[in-house]
Amino acid sequence: PTEDPLELSLCRLWQSRMSVAVEPTSNFFQLGGTSLSAAEILVAIEADLGVSLEPSVLARAPTPRLLAESLRGGNAT
Repeated sequence: PTEDPLELSLCRLWQSRMSVAVEPTSNFFQLGGTSLSAAEILVAIEADLGVSLEPSVLARAPTPRLLAESLRGGNAT
């Protein structure tokens, strides 16, 4: 569990799109992530956070925690 607001937001967002429990260290691919769920997650991130991301970001940052770190560091595009 985490108290980090960005990690929590990403976990909730992933969980709502993938219909599985998501923790900050849950791996998108190990959760059964597909190209469709990746697209849905990226669209939701843009709508909720105002950040447009390339699909390849999930290969570089496949967990909510790593994605949050990338977003904070400006390396997620």
